Amino acid sequence: TTALPQLGELPVVTITADDTIYVGAAEVTEATLVDELRAEIERRGQSFVVLRADQTITHGLTVRVMDLISAAGGTRIAISTGN
Repeated sequence: TTALPQLGELPVVTITADDTIYVGAAEVTEATLVDELRAEIERRGQSFVVLRADQTITHGLTVRVMDLISAAGGTRIAISTGN
């Protein structure tokens, strides 16, 4: 059997209430997210990405970021909401 990756091993993309986007602790823009996340996926050896999104962000931004995660090589996305 294949063990599931632990949460701390996974690349994390965060969208805050003010629409700021982070890959890990690094602030990125929609334009730079793909390159930054691709590097993080390669560094961690994990294509399963956690998307932490504030509950107040727009659906459109969430979908755009999910598309960018896929473009960066994210094969699975776990969505985590927070406030």
